[in-house]
Amino acid sequence: MNLIDKDTLVAEIEKLKKSHDNWSYMGKCFHQEYENLLSFINTLEMKEVDLEKEINAYMVNEMKFLSDEVGYDTLLSIAKHFFELGVQQSKNT
Repeated sequence: MNLIDKDTLVAEIEKLKKSHDNWSYMGKCFHQEYENLLSFINTLEMKEVDLEKEINAYMVNEMKFLSDEVGYDTLLSIAKHFFELGVQQSKNT
């Protein structure tokens, strides 16, 4: 997954908004939609997670990871754990 730089995204939306400034009625509609989009983007926040701490906690709770060869089931379990962690962090914002 690639993350988009928030400042770059906002700058591109501002350019689009400005390009529609001279468009009478339709320009005003676009302008409002760009404002709504910018408002939404400004509500998004990335929370930092101490990944090393989370990995260590996961390994303590899942001792099989330390003794077994890493297989599909273990990797799936790890992926689910960090997906759920991401969902939990996004709900806490």
